[in-house]
Amino acid sequence: MIRIVFNAGTFYRGAPPRRAGGVWDTAGNRKTEIVRRVKELFSQSESVQLQYAEAVKQVEALTPSVLSKAFRGELVPQDPNDEPAGEMLERMLAHRTSPPK
Repeated sequence: MIRIVFNAGTFYRGAPPRRAGGVWDTAGNRKTEIVRRVKELFSQSESVQLQYAEAVKQVEALTPSVLSKAFRGELVPQDPNDEPAGEMLERMLAHRTSPPK
């Protein structure tokens, strides 16, 4: 069933528009609100894209830094009782070249 509502010389097919703030909400007002909201969402999207790009830059800079610290032994506290890496490599090489038992 289609209702036709007459109000101040204007008629609407179907349900009358919602009333907001004492003024009948027209299609133009709804369109304006949709455009405003879409612009707001695009703005938020641009902000997220900029934050993502900055995060990618930071990660790209962080990876070499972490690797560098790892090779210098600066990522975790060092145990003074650990054998030096050079000695460990020599021991491993000697073990590889020794005849099997």
